[in-house]
Amino acid sequence: MLKNVLLSLCFITGVIVHTHAQKREMRGVWLTTFSNIDWPQRNQTPEQQQQALIRLLNMYQSTGLNTVYLQIRSQCDAIYPSTIEPWSADLTGTQGKAPEPYWDPLQFAIDECRKRTMELHAWINPYRAVANTGALPYFSSSHIARTNPSWLLGNGTLRILNPARQEVREHIKKVISDILNRYDVDGIHFDDYFYPEGPLNDEADFRANNRGFTQKADWRRDNVNILIREVANLINRTKPWVKFGVSPTGIYMNSSDPKLGTKTTGLQHYSELYCDSRKWLNEGWVDYIAPQVYWHYQQAGSPFKDVTPWWNQQAANRLIYIGIGGYKVGVWPGWNSPSEIPQQLQLSLRSGYEKIQGISVYNTTSLLENKLGFRDSIAQLFKQPVLQPLMPWRDSVPPPPPGNLQAVQSGQTILLSWAPPVAPGYPADDVRYYAIYRSNTYPVTIHQKHLLKVIPAWQTYFDSSVQVFDSVYYYTITALDRLHNESTPSNIASTARKDLPVVQVRLYKTERGKNALRWTDSKPLNATRYVLERSEDNEQFKPFLDLGQVSPVTLAQLDTISSVTWLRVRREGTDVTAYSESITYHPAPIAKKDVPPP
Repeated sequence: MLKNVLLSLCFITGVIVHTHAQKREMRGVWLTTFSNIDWPQRNQTPEQQQQALIRLLNMYQSTGLNTVYLQIRSQCDAIYPSTIEPWSADLTGTQGKAPEPYWDPLQFAIDECRKRTMELHAWINPYRAVANTGALPYFSSSHIARTNPSWLLGNGTLRILNPARQEVREHIKKVISDILNRYDVDGIHFDDYFYPEGPLNDEADFRANNRGFTQKADWRRDNVNILIREVANLINRTKPWVKFGVSPTGIYMNSSDPKLGTKTTGLQHYSELYCDSRKWLNEGWVDYIAPQVYWHYQQAGSPFKDVTPWWNQQAANRLIYIGIGGYKVGVWPGWNSPSEIPQQLQLSLRSGYEKIQGISVYNTTSLLENKLGFRDSIAQLFKQPVLQPLMPWRDSVPPPPPGNLQAVQSGQTILLSWAPPVAPGYPADDVRYYAIYRSNTYPVTIHQKHLLKVIPAWQTYFDSSVQVFDSVYYYTITALDRLHNESTPSNIASTARKDLPVVQVRLYKTERGKNALRWTDSKPLNATRYVLERSEDNEQFKPFLDLGQVSPVTLAQLDTISSVTWLRVRREGTDVTAYSESITYHPAPIAKKDVPPP
């Protein structure tokens, strides 16, 4: 069924389907705790809530997801122990009541995500204080709506923290600082709740402190900008490796001019929610924006196929992750095709949009329900493991490589062991994961096609997926820090028989300064040909020069190479074809000619 869906996309939509993944993708999901939409159930015991969370995380893992946005603060409450805000009623049924027996859901979630090499981002609603004033009588006496009611703005039955107040910003930063200092989260994440739609009585605040703005709309946007900037600065001071991103509604501005917005007719977060998300990207305050493009592919007024590419052009030097409206599948008009979600994923991640490096699905319940097999379609596209997107503005220094990799058959599995690299002593550079690469042909590279699995740094790895033990498997591994900067690869280990030929090479300069190559072959009598191969990335090699049979040889051809390149020798024989390990060639700099003075 799914195969037919993917094949039909080419003809129905004109989208070119590439089922192969990029090496780096953020594959996320929102886990909503507000009103028990996804998890937890307030009538369950802590043990039942924990087991329910484990089942969800296992489901995410089997779907190929690698990032969880866990909602920990939905209306100035906490799904974790806090001295600043009360326990959420969504956990225990009563706001301010601690769970019995006591446990810390945020720490538990972090630990369980680590086991599955998934990132855990703390999802916070920055401004929402009271979702419905009808519930206020049941709020804790320590809730901000009771302790500081003057901080609130009203819109119908909704109450938000007033974005104009500096004391509000300080309170939000205090909450975030507490999270950063007590928890090893991978990110801080805001959703789309900023100024609400409709009238707000903030005229007195505008008159009292307009900061020179004559238009209230510009002033409101600046109020939000100040919070975004100050939170970014807080994170950078406290834990500069923690990511910061925002997920606003999907339309920035309705406009026929692509420099201003999209040719749409929906809710505009720039002018109606007072969020200038493009400014946040341009200023570098956020690491990513995850617009909620919750419309179907051809939807009138806001088609996914038009809104998504526009966001790719807005990233500046940051990243875009596309929010996918899974909750609408099989429920809303226009969402009744099994090809809808595959179509959206293909456009977002397989169509060459360089800045779109991830997606996130809302919500978890829809993934569980799997209407029209949409979770299955995601799992099919995400079956190849990936690394997280790079964020070089936060950190670009990779950790040292692991060494002494060995592969030993152990029963019906292959046991890999290696020497971990020396810890650098700075948390951002600590080895967080290892990436395992495997190939049944030599050499194994750190190309996407050879990536087998990403595992926690503390875990021993058994490769139990091999089927034929009379075949040869080649392995290499890399170390990843918490921002997924990747080390150079370790040595290559294999399950090959020890009587197979081994080719070793050495590049050197002759006495006359000429490049020369020497190689040795442990089984030269069976060799028929030696070929020098070249690569620009140490992954894809092409024939460069027929070496003949006699070693060493001079290589005048190397003088034509002007950039760093990798070389290896392919040995062909009557027994097997073997390859040497690659070596790096650095061309000599071109000497500047002396120019006589005028």
